[in-house]
Amino acid sequence: MQPQSTESAGKIGVINGLRGVAIIGVVYGHLYGVHIDASDHTVTLGWFKFYGASLLTNGMHGVTLFFILSGFALTLPYFQNRRTMQSFADARAFYARRLRRLGPLYALCVLFCLTFIYPHEFYYWVPMMFTMAFSFNPNTFFPHFNPVLWTLAVEAAFSVVLPLVLIGVRRFGAKKMFLSALVFCFLMRFFSAANNWSETVGNGLLGRFDDFMTGVFLAYLFFHHRHTRIPYGLLIGLLFLVVGFQCSDFSFVVSVHHLQHLSSVRNVVHPLMYLLVELGCFFCIDALLRGRHRFAVWLMENPLLQMVGLMSYSLYVWHYIMLEPLKATLDAVHLVRYLIMLGLLSLVSYRFIEFGHVASIRKLLPSPRTVRFPLASWFRTSETSGTHPL
Repeated sequence: MQPQSTESAGKIGVINGLRGVAIIGVVYGHLYGVHIDASDHTVTLGWFKFYGASLLTNGMHGVTLFFILSGFALTLPYFQNRRTMQSFADARAFYARRLRRLGPLYALCVLFCLTFIYPHEFYYWVPMMFTMAFSFNPNTFFPHFNPVLWTLAVEAAFSVVLPLVLIGVRRFGAKKMFLSALVFCFLMRFFSAANNWSETVGNGLLGRFDDFMTGVFLAYLFFHHRHTRIPYGLLIGLLFLVVGFQCSDFSFVVSVHHLQHLSSVRNVVHPLMYLLVELGCFFCIDALLRGRHRFAVWLMENPLLQMVGLMSYSLYVWHYIMLEPLKATLDAVHLVRYLIMLGLLSLVSYRFIEFGHVASIRKLLPSPRTVRFPLASWFRTSETSGTHPL
């Protein structure tokens, strides 16, 4: 979903693989996840009700993972001192790179949709889309011709404030900025849910800023190594994700089935859901970046999964447009055709629109593996220099 930063393109195989997981989750969610009613697959144990299909109904959290990875990729070069943010010239250079990275494909997608799908709305939507004004109106926050573009507005908004974020990290420290963002965004999402505020608050930058800051803090820790080892970090992260997905299904059921007697509980559970998913992603990504779970790292560095991750921006932008005409006839044959067409279109888009300025194709291919297949010790954990992604 979120475009890969040119600063880190193809350099960390685990990050590429995680992007692949995120885009697979998003595409699956739009294909099938939205059609699954979580209340149809429940298991009751005493006072607790567990939603058995939570793994199949939470593809939307691929967006959360995308935002986290974006924060990581955008700020890592600054922690590594490969780029600086010391002056207005540095900020202008950053904005120019982001515009070149995000702009061409975004503009092409918008113009394609409005020219060939909704030509009668061309003059209404073009000014809104190219000024990002649509993201400040609850009625247009999800553009009906391609609703997934809302994330590009949030991504652009974070890019605008990134210089201030880096200044804040230098002045107050990455940890304080991270924790402050968690508290602030939890409150914003809580008040958004409790007062029926628009999506511009709950899903806008005010409600999603902590996603990016999670990635910023991961980049800081990854470079400085100023954190104590967390035993079973991957397991802890997965447990957070399981609980977060349960909260997500509960929120969905209460909202869809209009369970008014549980609305006050949902107002707390809904923002808590995002917090739990963020923490789950944090622990999982940290464990993978540290190379402490060889089998998991090996899986994430699969070349095909990495390639899907590298193409995730194109896949994200085009997948919903191509899905709309097929929703009524999405059987196995049409699904295979859809995936082949989407893959080919995204491959062309990735090579010639996203990175048309890159002469060497080799730079756009997956990163080499850093670990071999751990045949004799699938679940052994280690932390050696040979398993470190950089």
